[in-house]
Amino acid sequence: MRVIVYEPKFVGHFLGFASYAANAYARRGHSVRMTVGREAGNTPQAVEKLATLHPGVDVEYCLDVPICHQKRPGGRQEAEALEAILDTRECDQLVVPSADFLLHGLLGNRRLRRQLRALSGSDLILHNIFQAYPGRGKRERVYLLADMLALDLAASSRIYTVDPFAVRASGPRLSFLGRSITEIPHPFDQPESNLDKQQARAALGLSADDCLIGSIGDLGVRKGTELLIRSFAGSGLRGKARLLLFGLVSPSARQTLEEHAELVDDGSIIVRDEFVSDQDFRHFCHAIDLMWAGYPNHVGISSILLHAANAGTPVLASEFGSVGWMTQEYGLGRAVPPTDAAMSAALAQFVEGERWSISADDAQRLMESHTTRRFEEVLLRRDHLGQLSPTSAPEAAREYRL
Repeated sequence: MRVIVYEPKFVGHFLGFASYAANAYARRGHSVRMTVGREAGNTPQAVEKLATLHPGVDVEYCLDVPICHQKRPGGRQEAEALEAILDTRECDQLVVPSADFLLHGLLGNRRLRRQLRALSGSDLILHNIFQAYPGRGKRERVYLLADMLALDLAASSRIYTVDPFAVRASGPRLSFLGRSITEIPHPFDQPESNLDKQQARAALGLSADDCLIGSIGDLGVRKGTELLIRSFAGSGLRGKARLLLFGLVSPSARQTLEEHAELVDDGSIIVRDEFVSDQDFRHFCHAIDLMWAGYPNHVGISSILLHAANAGTPVLASEFGSVGWMTQEYGLGRAVPPTDAAMSAALAQFVEGERWSISADDAQRLMESHTTRRFEEVLLRRDHLGQLSPTSAPEAAREYRL
């Protein structure tokens, strides 16, 4: 079977997540073509995230989709690019590993909807189901109606989500979508052995004795980096702890750092504004004492929680949405209101008071439910592949008719 994995975004986790989907089909013996952004070629992200691709996956750097953070124009651009791909490449099965924008783009693209119906099957994976989250405004309610229509128009596609909060804790809200949505695990594999904290610190050139609070990855509004910097500055921890910011710093986070330049100058805040390799990412998670998972208004999960659980590093999270729910459900740390005062108090309590720890048993329960094997089993379990019988689906594959 000829499979196309379509991923126009190459920032953040998108390429890595797409590679898991491509590998799942390639390991079943299918012919897999992964179409990604033209600009992704030779970037550190592509070199790192695509290094573990199955030999049966062909990568084509062919998509010209501008980076966009708005659903309407972004959805239209992704839909038009996918329409062109299906016009010029042979395809039986389509996989869209991050389909949130594309789903909206289906509304205005009748030809693409016809193309999807002509395929043997299509898998659309949603990450940001904001309809399941409380407190959304008028604009979100308009998007809800649009997505209801888009889901109806995409009736031939199988819909998945990696957000457990959306289907377990907010099912009644999500019921308005009127479609069955299958919860799919976020792929993550535990390494055979964990690192020693001092070894991890030495590998990154960090002090062996400091109390280290850290945030890593794309450092901006979504992760609450600005909130973290302000909260650390207001916590009174200067000289008692250091804040590590490793990853790509957004303009707004950089501006907040400039407002607290004295903390950077004296080494209270250590910034490495660069792409972080997977190896250094792993070292970082083991080296720090507290992982930041602020995400003040983030819709969806964060793999940061999986990395922290694997390292046994407690987290400080916003109580909002899936990140807050998972932090509490699996005993990963503390979830507090996403305000400067609440976060400053929590940071001070961790450093100056009794440090909280992770629940090892609950963290292991989380890790066992989010593995590459379980991700592949859910994605491939349907009998349309002719590879797995319906009875071979794992028990954790939950399908909700909402």
